[in-house]
Amino acid sequence: MIKLDEEAWEAAEAPRDAMKPRICMPTARGFKKKTFYCAQYEAQDVLLDVDDVDLIHLEPGRGYKFKEAWQRRLLFRDVTRKLIFANPGLHKVRLTKEYDLFLMMCQMEHDFLNISAIEGWQGDVGRAHTLVQVLDSFSSTFRSHICECPGQRGSVV
Repeated sequence: MIKLDEEAWEAAEAPRDAMKPRICMPTARGFKKKTFYCAQYEAQDVLLDVDDVDLIHLEPGRGYKFKEAWQRRLLFRDVTRKLIFANPGLHKVRLTKEYDLFLMMCQMEHDFLNISAIEGWQGDVGRAHTLVQVLDSFSSTFRSHICECPGQRGSVV
């Protein structure tokens, strides 16, 4: 027989609007419209339905396509290894809330560049985990860059 105490019962009955978001997840669905991103956006929608998620909509600035294209070309020729930390032309976003999880989904290797537009994603004392999900084929490319992120706690999957 399962016994629920009063606190657990009240938490289970709490309306979804009253709960604070536990997960922060940036999305580029406003400007990345290629067909192969559909699965990623669908996964984001499913996560929105099953849990409390703050979906951060990134917005491109002037010259985003030009800056991103050049950054992608020069990225693998960068001897200073600092170009990966440059913003490709997105408007800056600052995280002000505390989350249990920061989830960045990268469909392509250059999607990881979007993370530089988010200030505070590495997490402070209040943020427990940072998770960057990169597809298996690109994970080896970014492992060396992830390890260089100052103050980054988390993992690459």
